[in-house]
Amino acid sequence: MIMIELKFSTSTSGLAGFDLGKETYEQQIESKYENYNEKLTLKFPDYVERVASSFVQGLFSELVNNIGYSGVKENVIIESKSEKLKNTIWDRLY
Repeated sequence: MIMIELKFSTSTSGLAGFDLGKETYEQQIESKYENYNEKLTLKFPDYVERVASSFVQGLFSELVNNIGYSGVKENVIIESKSEKLKNTIWDRLY
């Protein structure tokens, strides 16, 4: 299993924008997650409280293209300080 603690500016409480999501994937995930059959845990910082659907779609676009929505749901684990944020991320992916 691969664990990646995502990093953003500590002054950021909300994440929005497809481009920011895609950039986050490219800079923080892509080089560390090459075997798509392996489990991946993405840990969001405690100071992130909100995510827009555009960010979520950008963050997962490469993975969805490679393994599909079902592959993402099966292999990716989201960790955050709140269950609400975790559920929001999954809801906004589909």
